[in-house]
Amino acid sequence: MKDMRFIVPTDPTSETRRLLQLMQQGRCDEALRQMSEVKIESSQRQLVELKAFLMVLFDRPEAARFLTDACKLNPRSVNLHYLQGRQALLDNDNAKAEKAFRRCTEINCDDVEANFYLGYMHSNRDDYKRAIEYFSAAARQDPFDPLIFQQRAICYGQSEQNELALNDFKRALRLDPEKADLYYSRGIFYALNDNLEDAIQDFSTAIDLEPRFCQAYLSRACAYEQLDRIADAEADIAMVKNLDVQSSDAYVCKALVHKSEHEDFAALYDLDKALSLDPSHMGALMERGRLMMDMEDYVLAEKDFDTALSVSQEPELLRLKATCLQKRGLTDEAFKLFAESVRRSA
Repeated sequence: MKDMRFIVPTDPTSETRRLLQLMQQGRCDEALRQMSEVKIESSQRQLVELKAFLMVLFDRPEAARFLTDACKLNPRSVNLHYLQGRQALLDNDNAKAEKAFRRCTEINCDDVEANFYLGYMHSNRDDYKRAIEYFSAAARQDPFDPLIFQQRAICYGQSEQNELALNDFKRALRLDPEKADLYYSRGIFYALNDNLEDAIQDFSTAIDLEPRFCQAYLSRACAYEQLDRIADAEADIAMVKNLDVQSSDAYVCKALVHKSEHEDFAALYDLDKALSLDPSHMGALMERGRLMMDMEDYVLAEKDFDTALSVSQEPELLRLKATCLQKRGLTDEAFKLFAESVRRSA
């Protein structure tokens, strides 16, 4: 995801300038302390925006309420609405985040970050046409950000616009040829289009750039397996199992390997580790829920699916929870969720 940003006022007051200097010196906490008495008043708009930025930056629990009141006071502030969107993302409130970013683009249709986040949100719910529109708006204003072109390439690929996808991947790689994740994303694109040799080459480049890239090893293993290069696949799977990477994604990858080898308790351990690092990790919640279903513990499975659904109402999650309800004999509730999953998939 894109970094935090703050648009500096074109005519900063002396107080604003002094606080910005503190921030440039890396003394953001001191700047925030000095603004402890700043109230949400129209006469202090620059300071209110600056305080809001620092509150979101330091993840202060009162940030969301402060931003809501500040946006009501100054509804034309792009800074405030953007910060409200970022805070909503931190709070896993996607609906509120989308509303805030839309407000940014209503005030300034060329806002790069707001368009990027709107594109990202539409992409997450498989609305690739709208996502491409937002990413394109962001790219017009910032043609040197590889992340924008990477995300648009993924959307083009999902829309079966393969030539446009490859063009965007190439452009992103020209802008940042040392980014392992770019090669990994293009490798996934090649793999989905049955171009396994090119996929393996990109996964290998990603691994060369980032030797502890668990997802790349796992994806390359899958490609090797499809080409009947079993020894190569087994070597990559062994590498994933041996990597001790303290990241939620890495533990999910290790869990998938253990699960494929029917080592359910080892997989459960890795998923628990992933969720201890990131309690709202969608992949970990979904996989642990599936594992609980395999173990016929439908109550715990449903609990994981409920946690995941609080973040995203994906059709697959709805179907999984419906299956849990059905297994528990709650047929009417299960039927409603199955119907809702079909409606969201349409």
